[in-house]
Amino acid sequence: MEIMSRPDIPDNLNDPVSQYKGVIHFAFEVRTMEEVDRLAQKFIDAGVPLLSGPRKTGDGYYEFEIFDPDQNRVEVGTIYRAG
Repeated sequence: MEIMSRPDIPDNLNDPVSQYKGVIHFAFEVRTMEEVDRLAQKFIDAGVPLLSGPRKTGDGYYEFEIFDPDQNRVEVGTIYRAG
């Protein structure tokens, strides 16, 4: 699990539309791209909308993103190897 924050950004109520404030996001790593897809589908089936993904990012991750019930961003992903 990764908990990311930036001390130079003032706290707010995690407004999902504006720039990230306070805690940036929580991230969980799984072992495979298939696991990312399986978990993304599980959230979709439970009625949780995906904010993004599953997708390959420019920095080598395959991930999706959701909001938790408190409107914190949560990423679930894995490192992928191109080729």
